[in-house]
Amino acid sequence: TFHRPLPEHGAVKWAYLQKLRVGHDFKWSFRLTIDAPVRVATETEMEDFVAIHLGWRLLSSGAMRVAVWESSGGETGEICLSPELLERDFRRSELESRRKNDLNAFHPRLRDWVEARLPYMSEEWTAKVENLYMWKSPERFRDLSVWWRTHRLHDDAEMFTALDEWRKSDKHLCQRVQVLLDNIQGTRTLLYRQTLLRMARKYNNIVLADVQYNELARREEHDEPIVQTNQQRRNARLVSPGKFTEYAAEYFAGRVIKVSARGITAICNDCTHYNMELDREYQWVECESCSAEFDQDLNALRNTIDAMSQA
Repeated sequence: TFHRPLPEHGAVKWAYLQKLRVGHDFKWSFRLTIDAPVRVATETEMEDFVAIHLGWRLLSSGAMRVAVWESSGGETGEICLSPELLERDFRRSELESRRKNDLNAFHPRLRDWVEARLPYMSEEWTAKVENLYMWKSPERFRDLSVWWRTHRLHDDAEMFTALDEWRKSDKHLCQRVQVLLDNIQGTRTLLYRQTLLRMARKYNNIVLADVQYNELARREEHDEPIVQTNQQRRNARLVSPGKFTEYAAEYFAGRVIKVSARGITAICNDCTHYNMELDREYQWVECESCSAEFDQDLNALRNTIDAMSQA
C-alpha cells in the first residue's frame, strides 16, 4: 500500500525496488518519483519569507514541539509531533531495552558454557566462538545459533535450545520494533513534507539557522554552550532535524536563506546579552542581564529573523 495517494495528473519519473536488511529479516519497499504539477501562488500573492527555528521540546499537552515559525506577514505557528506518536516511540524504546537486557542476561550463561568446553572443542568451533566474551551485536549470537544447527556437540542440547529460544524471542521483538519505527518515521515524514509543501506554495523564501545537525549529534561542543542529556539525544533522533532541513531544501529549491547559528538561542533578543548558563531543558528562561523571561525557541526565532535582516 502507498503511504500517501499519488497526486492527480502526476507522471512517474523513476521507480525503485529496494531491499534492506532489518534485524533478522529483509524489508522490501517500492518507491516512486513523481513529477506533478504544483499550484504555486502568483508573485503578488506570495509573502516574502517564512523563518523557522528547530528547537524540539516536550509541551505540557504531551506533544513535542519540533519547530516554531513566523512569516514576513506576521503569521506564526508551531510544528508538533502528536502525543500518540511519542507514545509509540516510548514503546519502541522499551522494546529495544528489553532486547538489550535479554541479551545481557543470556550472554554470561553462554560464555561460561563455552569457556568450560573450550579445551575440548574443534578448531572450527574455537574459531567460531573466538572473543565471545566481547560480543555485543545480536546478529553474532543469531549467526551462531543458525551455524550451531549443523555443528552439534556432545551434551549440548540444553544450551543449544536456550540460544535458539533467545533467537526466536529476539526476532519477535525486533519485528515489533521495526513496525513501530516504520510507523513513526512515516508519520513524521508526512507531517514534515505536507507542512513544507504548504509553505513553499505561499512563501518566496525559507530562513533557517545554519546548523549541521548530523555533525552536531556527534559533538559535545558547539558554538553555543550545549549540554544534552540522554533523553534530549533521544528526542533529537525522534525529531530528526536533519531530515526537516533536507526536505526544506527540496521544496524551497534555490530559495533557502541560511543565517549564522552562533548564539541564536543564548542571545537575549531584548537586550542582546549572551546568556552563558541557559538550561535547554526548560522552555521559559530568564535573561541574566535584563531579567526578561522568554521562550528559548521563540527567542531564537526572533534572532534568526534579525540576523537575516542584518545580512
